[in-house]
Amino acid sequence: ASELTWLTSAKRPGLAGFKNTISLDQLIADQIGIETRYPFLALSTSGRSMSWTATGVEIPGETSPARLFKALFIEGNDQEVAAEVRQLQRGRSILDTVLGEANKLERDLGPRDREKLEEYLAAVRNLESRLQQSQGWTKKPKPRVDAKPPTDVADRNEAIEQQRLMYDMMVLALQTDSTRTITFQLSGLNAVPVIPGVKTDW
Repeated sequence: ASELTWLTSAKRPGLAGFKNTISLDQLIADQIGIETRYPFLALSTSGRSMSWTATGVEIPGETSPARLFKALFIEGNDQEVAAEVRQLQRGRSILDTVLGEANKLERDLGPRDREKLEEYLAAVRNLESRLQQSQGWTKKPKPRVDAKPPTDVADRNEAIEQQRLMYDMMVLALQTDSTRTITFQLSGLNAVPVIPGVKTDW
C-alpha cells in the first residue's frame, strides 16, 4: 500500500475508501512542464506508475523503450503530423463540450456534490491546457540523437536489459531537454533475471 503514496504522501492508503492525491512529479510538471515537449514521463516495467493526477487517478506508465524513443525523437511525415493536430483539436473540442455541460449542471448541485464537480472540472481544465501545449509542439522539430532506436525485450527473464534500455531513454530525454520530470516504477519483475556468471540452479 505504501507504493501508492510514495510521491503523494496521502494518508491511510490501506484503509477502505482511500483516495490518493496528486504526486510530486505532477506538481512539478504543472509548474515547469510548459517549457518542454513532454511535461513529464511516467515510465514503468509493468504498466503501473508512481504518478497520480490531482483527483487521485493513476497515470499509466510507458513500458516500451522503442515506443518512447519514437515519441521523443522520430518525426512523423506531414500526414501523420496533420492527423495528430486534428486529434488534439478534437480532444479540445470534446473538453469544451464537457466543461459547458458541467457548468450547467453545477447550478443544480448541493455543496458536497459541487465540491466534487469542481475537482473534476479542475482536472479537465488541466488536461485542456496540456492538449493546447501539445498542439504547439507539433510544429517544432524533435531533437536528433546519435543513438539507434532500441528493440523491446520480449523475454521477462531479461529484466535487467529491459531496465537498462529504459534508463538509456531517460538519459536521452533529459540530455535533449525533452522533459525535466521522470518517474520510473520497477514492479512485476517476478521472473529470475539472466545475469552472466550467476547460476540459478540453487
